[in-house]
Amino acid sequence: MRKQLVEKTMVLVQDNLNIHSKASLYEAFPPAQARRLVERVAESELGCPMLLAEITAWEHDRNAHHAKSNWHFTTKDARIKLKHLYPSI
Repeated sequence: MRKQLVEKTMVLVQDNLNIHSKASLYEAFPPAQARRLVERVAESELGCPMLLAEITAWEHDRNAHHAKSNWHFTTKDARIKLKHLYPSI
């Protein structure tokens, strides 16, 4: 029997000061589920500085080498394919 993957989304709303702590998850969910959620939030928070560092290094490297983009999409093609975004001439 094939297992079906079900994608679930958690919406994290942080508009009140009392929900900016782990304790609010333990108030809203059973302990095991709250712990899993705390770990996922912490994991994503830890990934942000690393991602920012990688992007910054990439940006500095491209700027240092005066990297240019090699566009294969001409303005004429864009006016055809993206007609709704470009004004008529």
